[in-house]
This record gives sequence, structure tokens and C-alpha cells, in this order.
Amino acid sequence: MSPTDANYVSTLGDLPPLLASLMFWLIIFSGSVAVIIIILAGIRFILSGGEAKTVETAKKSMTYAILGLLLVFFSFFILNLIGTITGVNCLTQIASGHVGFTMCQSSSASSGTTEGY
Repeated sequence: MSPTDANYVSTLGDLPPLLASLMFWLIIFSGSVAVIIIILAGIRFILSGGEAKTVETAKKSMTYAILGLLLVFFSFFILNLIGTITGVNCLTQIASGHVGFTMCQSSSASSGTTEGY
């Protein structure tokens, strides 16, 4: 039975793809907002006319927006690093787009010593 069927009942198995999609769109949204803030800060910087307070405000806005954009770009790298260090494979698989409860197993699960979460 597929999600397009009229009698389909949603289960917990539908949650990981939903969360992965939500993560994807939140990253797109936050990246777009950061780019807009960088553009607006640049316009504010150009139109400041050399006024020290306005220039400083524009610089701070641009700095924080760039830091936020870098955090968004590196979020997948951070997930992979945490997953690699802790041995939780589902973090690295979510970052690569493979989601599901059967994917969420510890590193020793491939040898058959533990079961998936």
C-alpha cells in the first residue's frame, strides 16, 4: 500500500523521510535568508555615507549572516563527524539522504552483535 492510496495509514516508518525532507527545506530556507541578509547588509553599507554607526551595524549583520551561512553549509559535515565519532550510522545516512529505522544501527550491527534501534 502506498501513501497515495485512499486507505493508507501513516506509521512511524513515514517519519524519517518526513524529517529528512523538513531538514532539507529548512536548510534551503535558512541559506536563502542568510543570502538576503548579506545583500541587505551590503546595501546598508553602501548607503551609510561613511557614518560610523551604520557602517558598524552593516559589518556586524554581514558577519553574522556569513557565520550562519557557513553553519548551514557545514551542518552535514558536522552530522557526519558526530556519526563517525560515536559510531551511529544513521546520522551519516540521513545526511546522505538514506533514511529509515532499519538504517539506524550501530557500527557493530553489521557483525550481527546488536540490533537496530
